[in-house]
Formats: sequence, C-alpha cells, structure tokens
Amino acid sequence: SLSLSLSLASRLVSSRVSSRLSLVSRLVSLCLSRVLSLSVSLASRLSLSLSLSFSRVSSRLVSLSSRVSSLSASLASCLSLSLSRLVSLSLSLSLSLASRLSLSLSRVSSLSLSRVSSLSLSLSLSLSLSACLSFVPSLSRLVSL
Repeated sequence: SLSLSLSLASRLVSSRVSSRLSLVSRLVSLCLSRVLSLSVSLASRLSLSLSLSFSRVSSRLVSLSSRVSSLSASLASCLSLSLSRLVSLSLSLSLSLASRLSLSLSRVSSLSLSRVSSLSLSLSLSLSLSACLSFVPSLSRLVSL
C-alpha cells in the first residue's frame, strides 16, 4: 500500500511538474514570439524612418545642387557680360587712341610740309636775289662801256 501511495504521489508530482513545465514553456514561447514580433515591428519602423530620412536628405541635396547650378550659370553669364563689356571698352579706347594718334601725326606732317615749303621758298628767293646781285656789277660795267 505504501508503495502504491508513493507511486501515486510520485505520478501526481510528476504530472504537476510536467504540467507546470509545459505552462512555463508555453509562457516562454509566447514571450519569445512577442519579443520577435516587437523586434520585427521596430525594425520595420526603423527601416521606414531611415528611408524617409534618406529621401529627405536626397531631396535636399537635389535642391542644393540645382541652386548651385543656377548660381554657377548666373555667375558665368555675369562674367561673360563683364568680359564683353571690358573687351568693347578696350576696343573703343584703342580706336580712340589710334584716331588721336593719326590726327596728331597728320598735323605734324602738315606742319613739317608747310615748314619745308616755306624753307624752300626762302631758299629760292635768296638764290634769285644773290643771282640778281651778282648780275648788277656786270650790268653796270656794260652800261659804263
């Protein structure tokens, strides 16, 4: 009878322990499944937030690149306009200087020509006067004869 009671007691204890262990295993499996589901949801949320942040950063970078390209285009146009203005100003200045130099050279050449002509006239007059003066004594000799 004692052996039967001990065997029954051991069976009861083992059944209770096994039931409790099964409950504990079920609870552990439920906890693990919840932890896994929470980790999956957190990972999905993190991936969504990262994708949104990357998309925002990429859109900002695209807008910045477009702004930089527009600024570079405007700077290039301003530089080309300034260079064209400088070239036109240098050409106009060079043309004005060339015209002034040509005018001054023409004036100098005209003055030198007038001086040369006046000098040639004075020389011709002096030569003609000296010739006349050289003929005067010969004429006076002829008249005296």
